[in-house]
Amino acid sequence: MTTKQSDANNEKINEKFITAKYQPSLTEWFNIIGDSVDAKKIQDEDNNKHARLELLQKIIRLPYLKPKKVRAIDLYNKTPKISKIFEKQGNDLCAIRLIPQKTGLPKLRNRGLSLENCYAQWFLRQDIDFKNYEAEICPHSEIALYSIVLVVDERGIFGEIVPGHSFQIIHGDAESKTYKFFYDFSKWKWSEKNPEIEKYVKRAVVHLRIKKAVQEEALEKELQAKIFKNYLGGYFEVVVWGNKKGYFFDYNRLMPDYIAAPKLAENDSDEENIELKGLSVFPGVVVGKVAKISPDNISKIKFENGSILVTDNTDVRFLPIMRNAGAILTERGSILSHASIIARELKKPCIVGINNLTKILKNDDLIKVDANNGAVVFIKHE
Repeated sequence: MTTKQSDANNEKINEKFITAKYQPSLTEWFNIIGDSVDAKKIQDEDNNKHARLELLQKIIRLPYLKPKKVRAIDLYNKTPKISKIFEKQGNDLCAIRLIPQKTGLPKLRNRGLSLENCYAQWFLRQDIDFKNYEAEICPHSEIALYSIVLVVDERGIFGEIVPGHSFQIIHGDAESKTYKFFYDFSKWKWSEKNPEIEKYVKRAVVHLRIKKAVQEEALEKELQAKIFKNYLGGYFEVVVWGNKKGYFFDYNRLMPDYIAAPKLAENDSDEENIELKGLSVFPGVVVGKVAKISPDNISKIKFENGSILVTDNTDVRFLPIMRNAGAILTERGSILSHASIIARELKKPCIVGINNLTKILKNDDLIKVDANNGAVVFIKHE
């Protein structure tokens, strides 16, 4: 690959899933909806995830790519120690995370560029006091065969896997087919059978199985971790690189409380005339008129309170409409995307992942949203 091609790929990666303008971090989502308590808890948890991952690597040998940790001010000044890192890794793809060392400061990050480019094009442009931050230089791969997001709690082990990078799950912006799974500690269920997908998911889950009492004691003591049926509880993100090896890059103890478990059984609704089905991320039954919204018309549409928001995918611009909606329906999205989590926080019945939703439904259609069962029923179709 030429330098020109590499730079073009880096720009595409950076533009697509790292600096998504309207898909802020989960902490920022909670700040926007005004829940400062949850936002602070989640921010603190996120800021310290690498320390927890290092402990997991030590206690249960969790596969984890350890970042190089340096003072941000040393990175800014390119001290001799930092210069040696650039000599060895300057052309390697990386992620740079800036972790605040004072409360109230935001976490900053960028990835998908070479270390040299990320430093020059992003790091040096940050309008911050570098003395207040620690920097983490993390390995990164341009090629991701699969990305997995999974949750372990008392309900079981569930989540999603998608070919490519994890932004597709987290932003609800999947360009590839998303596979969902659920394991109730005795039997696996899959949204679609695929031996290769199953192999990578089960391989990741095996790493979370606690085999020794001494490991469980260490996890509970050092991480205040919860164990469910001999599996480490929490929210996890895993990437399978081009070398076909999976690496954990997130472990969050709080997130399971904000995520709905998927319902992969046959639809249980006894309604007739079901035209559309998806995954429910917050239950409820609502009757209302359809209001189709897109990023192109979001500033022009007068949204009536109680209408059913119908859209391809939600982002931060949709939040005022989401507050006033009777229910939320999206063509894309997932049970683990930020917008789905916010719908649950707003306690709005919500179904995501409805195929052809925006093509089938029309403005002013009268519909019944059965978010208990992931079903949409026509009452009056224009």
